[in-house]
Amino acid sequence: MKQKKTKKKQMNQKDARFLQSIQGENLPILTLDPSWHALFVNGNKSSEVRRLERRLTDLLKQQGRLNNENRDMKGQKKRLMGRIFYNMSDMGEENDRRKAKQREMIEEINMRVVQNEDVLGLLPEQIKRVNEELLLETLKTVYQQVEVNRERIGQLDDSIERIRAELSARLLEKQNRENYNHEVFNSLKEIVGMKPVEIYEESRKKQ
Repeated sequence: MKQKKTKKKQMNQKDARFLQSIQGENLPILTLDPSWHALFVNGNKSSEVRRLERRLTDLLKQQGRLNNENRDMKGQKKRLMGRIFYNMSDMGEENDRRKAKQREMIEEINMRVVQNEDVLGLLPEQIKRVNEELLLETLKTVYQQVEVNRERIGQLDDSIERIRAELSARLLEKQNRENYNHEVFNSLKEIVGMKPVEIYEESRKKQ
């Protein structure tokens, strides 16, 4: 049990060293990068890669949604302030109530914008962390197949060398047999001539 804990601690240290090595690098958002998706054309994502992919996608969607909300609310606030300014000279209880309602809406917008900006201020670091975790899990997943491939490549190299040696031996045997046949025909032609050899050859084929 103690050995297992030590091994796990060492793996964590290796992971930490790797994450430290990529600090300061311009790491792309993996789920938006075609090169990352190309790593999984065989559908070999682990469950942890899928979990982190979903988490990163959710964070990016949240970031986009909050940015859109703030942009829309700031536009709404600008329109409300324009109305208040336009109706500034209007007097009357109804107009006062309308301007009070518009000011309340502006205050609510201000509060919601601040709340969104608080969350938006935290999201880049969360996205960076999850993106790095996804990279680490990606490496663990694809390198499992890389190691399998390396082992199989070694086996194939050995097999190819055996086949090459066997092929070389068979080519040599083929050449020796062809040379023997060639010498036989040449010698027979010298002894009895071309025509008798051809007649005998044809008779052998008909048997």
